[in-house]
Amino acid sequence: MVNLQKHAHEGKWVYRLKPMPDELLSSWLIRNARAHGLSPSRFMSLIFPARAIWSRDLDRNADLNLLKIISYYSGVQKNSLEEMTLGKFVSILGRTHPSHGILYMMLSAGIISGKRKLHWLQYCPKCLSEQPCYYRKIWRLSFVVYCNKHNILLKDSCPLCDKPIVPHRSLHPAYCFNCWSRLDSNEFSSPVEVPISVRILQDRCLKILISGKASLNDSVKCSAKEFFILLRDLLGKISSIKSCNKLRELWGLGKKEEGAIARYVFESSRLETRIVRLETVAFWIKDWPDRFIEGAEFIGLSGASFSRDTMPNVLEKEVKRLPARKHKRRSIRPRVFSSDLAHLRKISPESYRNERARRIMDIVENQ
Repeated sequence: MVNLQKHAHEGKWVYRLKPMPDELLSSWLIRNARAHGLSPSRFMSLIFPARAIWSRDLDRNADLNLLKIISYYSGVQKNSLEEMTLGKFVSILGRTHPSHGILYMMLSAGIISGKRKLHWLQYCPKCLSEQPCYYRKIWRLSFVVYCNKHNILLKDSCPLCDKPIVPHRSLHPAYCFNCWSRLDSNEFSSPVEVPISVRILQDRCLKILISGKASLNDSVKCSAKEFFILLRDLLGKISSIKSCNKLRELWGLGKKEEGAIARYVFESSRLETRIVRLETVAFWIKDWPDRFIEGAEFIGLSGASFSRDTMPNVLEKEVKRLPARKHKRRSIRPRVFSSDLAHLRKISPESYRNERARRIMDIVENQ
């Protein structure tokens, strides 16, 4: 084992691996730790003895001071290290869920007491089988669900134990930290099953993320930030199975079972659920704005269904065409449940039902 602490005081790491294209900062640090024969936790504790580096989302929350220190020891420029974080994505996707604190359109790690509870990191088995083995930045994006290079569906967990992927706790990046199964095995690589509309939407989103420019049709242009706000707002409107299936039936996409559309925040949802919602929204924003209006009216959305504070101009313009507020028919219902009935219900359920039925019939006869 290399005496890293001795060399750290002298100024540089002994082995300095170069970052790979699109590599996550955490993935690169793990590779450097293994090159020195150390666990990632031990490796980082020699540089930051007073900080629990792996107890937070390092790729999202790496501060400039931390990057400056890592740059000093690794010889990699600070700007290059910043490129390995999710900071550039955050600047475009930078809205957080008002109650969950989750960054929109980015998979959440759900860290509690230093442990990752959610399926926050995706991977392509064939990519992990290549050398060097490392994790990509785009695998953290919630709208990325398949690998363009190998044309296969990504995975968000160990295929055997279904635990989240936690590379810094594993003996090797391509092994599950919990059951030590290989994540890069060919038997776990399946042909792509992603609908073509989802693949097109994923490619479109990645291009927008890089270029910073977007359009909804030939005449409606918007910024990348406005596009992702619009996309995320619509994804939020189909978080319930009822709304999602109504739109899917409207456009002939096929009804899904309840388990396929679990009602979670999009960024906390499993891969299968995100694919269903992305397919639905891909059709919803097609032929903008006519299909948007059609879908919104079909599931009963109104102007009050959308947040005025964060709504981009391209969406606000069309929301104004919806009813200002959803009107509900309200009728006065006579109250037959009283304190004496509540007591009767506890001591004699049968007597309670009979008495309640009698009171309801009296009300009906007297109307």
